[in-house]
Amino acid sequence: NMITSNVVDLKKGQESKSWMVEYSIGLNHELYCIAFPQRLAGLPFKDLVQILYLKEDVLLIGVNNKVPGYTNYELYDILINPYDYLIRDGDHALLIATDDIQARSIERIDFEIDRMKYLGRDAPPHDMLRNIKPPKPIGILPSETLEKSYYTMWRDD
Repeated sequence: NMITSNVVDLKKGQESKSWMVEYSIGLNHELYCIAFPQRLAGLPFKDLVQILYLKEDVLLIGVNNKVPGYTNYELYDILINPYDYLIRDGDHALLIATDDIQARSIERIDFEIDRMKYLGRDAPPHDMLRNIKPPKPIGILPSETLEKSYYTMWRDD
């Protein structure tokens, strides 16, 4: 898992296997680079992070933007977690999602409606993340089938 670890072992002696469950869950997620819709230009990155996570279970981790002023070639910056950044026209979102359909949920964001619904009317948007509770540890041990199938996948890569 690229972001955090919540594994809790149910039995002693299983330390070497517990990471496999969390890793197998992380295998369902991929990194996507999707263009921000033009209507989101000028909006705060920090607000879009929260809306996407709360509404679509998508993690917006950064922005890929074209550096202006180059004519012979294109130069891009990759900004990871640019907290106070305002989205610009032509920027691309760096997202962690389960599939392309989920990643493209950024195209369905209606900022004004979603901001009220997911961030609240009275609370400043960046304060809402403080109220999100981390997921509870799953506490599941991998089965022999899971171990063998993922071992096979790693061996063949």
